[in-house]
Amino acid sequence: AEGERGKAALKQNMGILTDEDAILCASLIGAGQAHLFASWGPPGIHDDDKRRLLAQAATLNEGVP
Repeated sequence: AEGERGKAALKQNMGILTDEDAILCASLIGAGQAHLFASWGPPGIHDDDKRRLLAQAATLNEGVP
């Protein structure tokens, strides 16, 4: 359902992500958070928002031991 939509949306957007972003996304999916990507449109649509979400997630991830 929403998690599968998230995985599909993320796959469609892999070309706009850095290697570090891709690793973070894989970690988020592994933690059951694929739904975070469910509302992502295709590349070129709100890319700044996508990058902002990943920057916030990276910051939070840095605080986790």
